[in-house]
Amino acid sequence: MLKNIFIFFIFLYIIFSHIFTKYYRKVFFQWFKDIDNNVIKFFNINLSMLNNNDEYRFLQKIYSKSNIYLIKIILIILFFIFTIFYPIIKFISVFTPFYCPSLYILSTWSEELLATSSKNNKLALSTQTKLYWYNIFVQEKINHPKIVGKIINKKFYNYDMNPFDYYILKPNMSFNGSGIKKIKLKDVNKFLMNNEYIIQELLTDCYVNGSRHFRFITLYTGKKFMLHQQKSENECISNSTKNNYIKSYCDNYECKELTKDQNIKLNIILTKLSELHQRRYKYIFSIGWDIVINCHNNNFDYYVLEGNLGGGWLFKEMPRSVKRVLITEYLKNLDNFNK
Repeated sequence: MLKNIFIFFIFLYIIFSHIFTKYYRKVFFQWFKDIDNNVIKFFNINLSMLNNNDEYRFLQKIYSKSNIYLIKIILIILFFIFTIFYPIIKFISVFTPFYCPSLYILSTWSEELLATSSKNNKLALSTQTKLYWYNIFVQEKINHPKIVGKIINKKFYNYDMNPFDYYILKPNMSFNGSGIKKIKLKDVNKFLMNNEYIIQELLTDCYVNGSRHFRFITLYTGKKFMLHQQKSENECISNSTKNNYIKSYCDNYECKELTKDQNIKLNIILTKLSELHQRRYKYIFSIGWDIVINCHNNNFDYYVLEGNLGGGWLFKEMPRSVKRVLITEYLKNLDNFNK
């Protein structure tokens, strides 16, 4: 009896393994064909991020050019380990009521990034910098914080800073809000020993205490996928790397905390970003756009900060019924993207 049950579960595992790893296997082997160049790019982009983030500086010891072959071996081993556990992760995240967003993100985010890299790795890598998105938004005439200064190769370039105002300093390459500081002109010298920073005008959302941003997800077809709001008590950073943040799902692309006029104005930006994704980024499966409100002269405007590859769209506060619909839609589109 136990033997038959065991064989049955092994049979189910093999079926699930074949179904759930088809995207992952396909894009990994495409990526593996040029693994030498891809590992070097992987090394370069991560080292650049680490150099600009105090929180992750200890990880720099892991990265050195002599370790590229070791990284290659580790990635291959991790792929086979992940392939073994991937069906289990998928089963738990999709087919059980005890839904765990982190497991689902782990399984699909890796698929998506590999799929995007296999189609246009150069484009995917170029989108990782703040300066890239600044130039894109200027070209597209989309509101974006003005760059008033830069630190490049340990040299400071002052474009429009004065000693009395506050500004936002960001690593040119960073993730999850790491390395972002509120500074004055006098503070710049503290950061000259690091690689690349941009310094932007300080935007203020006068409708909340702390900070807030909206994460809008678009797909390669130009389709709107989802929108949520995230708030934090931190005055500069509303990302989940900081404490006391709150996420809320915006049903039908309307956020409950916004007025009717604010939602209408937000949807104008959403439409522009959807069109931009379809027109310029058809080889990137999904982009998570970060949007903020800036108040000025008793009025307000929306500003787009950047785009993020595979911009995490699942979170535990999201209604379960919504999760189910989005998961189904996500997988269907990812399947079409990989064809």
